[in-house]
Amino acid sequence: MQMLMLLPFYALTLPLAYAACEGDCVTEDAAHDGAAYMLEHKSQKVERIEKEKKCVVTGRYHYPNMEGKRVEVSNWQHCQSVCRVTAGCKYFSFWPDQGCQLQSEPKEYRHVENKAYEGVMSGPAICPGDEELGSMGFGGSNFLDSSTLYCLKNSKDACCSCGVCCLPFCHADTNKWTTRDGCPNAATGFCDAKQFSIPPTC
Repeated sequence: MQMLMLLPFYALTLPLAYAACEGDCVTEDAAHDGAAYMLEHKSQKVERIEKEKKCVVTGRYHYPNMEGKRVEVSNWQHCQSVCRVTAGCKYFSFWPDQGCQLQSEPKEYRHVENKAYEGVMSGPAICPGDEELGSMGFGGSNFLDSSTLYCLKNSKDACCSCGVCCLPFCHADTNKWTTRDGCPNAATGFCDAKQFSIPPTC
């Protein structure tokens, strides 16, 4: 009975106390809003990580392959990049022997039966949350895709196996940032050639 009588009292006093706090209320509201923002941001980050985990799958591969498109690369990210810069490619399959196969449509999504290849990894050209990569593959700031484009024409270059061909380096004669001849991306600005004068390689 006492609790029931006290409830209306608190219901009346809380609004009065809130009105009397003046500037402190703003501080409390800001702290509350900040905490809410942090929780929401963390939730979005976790959600994105979960989506990326589901994006690339191990033990399954798409079929059939695009004819004449198989290349050897260093990892699944590199294979995915090859797919992004290849016309018509929508899916990739990266195999344990470093073979990268491309697919133009999902069609069959097979399970690996041979244990020697159970480490195959497959997924789409662009994972959820990485949509911006699709607009940077042809000469933007996506260095991996720029290097992949370079290697489609210079496949024997030593830098191609790890996708670093189009990383900027400092030109020894001009002291300006530059990239290899044939790279679709550009670089500029002053640099110290004593530290970064060698074109990157694997």
